[in-house]
Parts: sequence; C-alpha cells; structure tokens
Amino acid sequence: TAMKRTKKLCAIILDTLGREMMVRRPCAIGEDGWPTHPEPMEIVAGQIITLTTRDDAESTTDVWPMTYPHLHTLVEVGDTIYIGRTPAGHVLCKEVKVTQHAVHLLPLSAC
Repeated sequence: TAMKRTKKLCAIILDTLGREMMVRRPCAIGEDGWPTHPEPMEIVAGQIITLTTRDDAESTTDVWPMTYPHLHTLVEVGDTIYIGRTPAGHVLCKEVKVTQHAVHLLPLSAC
C-alpha cells in the first residue's frame, strides 16, 4: 500500500528471527546479554571490507570471517548489504566483488 499511496517504488527490509550470520571473532557476553568485543572495528568510508567464509581467516578491521559458509552464493555485485549491530548502529554497503570464499563490500557511510 505504501507504493500505491506514494506512486513510487519503496524498499522493504525484513529482519527474520532465527539463524543469523555473524562475524567469527573473540567476544564476551556483556551485562545486557549481548556479545561485546574488547577491540571494536571501525568502519571508514572508502574502505573495502571482505566478508570471508575461510575457516583459517583471522578477524581484522578489513577481513571479517563469517559463520555462514554459503554467503557468497546469496549476493551479486551491485547488491546493497545491511550490516547491523555495529557500534554506531548499522551501516549500508555496496557489493563490489564476489569470489568463491569472499564477498567484498564498500561501505556507503562510516561508523
């Protein structure tokens, strides 16, 4: 109905309950029950972030080992990726490259 009312295309985000994709990195459980990280990762505009499914990858500011092994099959170059639960809340990224074990993102904003 939003599209009918405005006569414009509208984007929809659906956050489902269930299995989530997470970055594999050391963490502790905070007082609020959410994972906390001793060294927050800062996202800088123009930086390329690589989401990798390699089991041997170490977490850095630029390389994020993911818990979902088939991530690269879900996205295509040009897709917009939403990353939630960052220190600033969330960040939108543009998909710039997909390889067998990695998804390469360009953040559209810094946080």
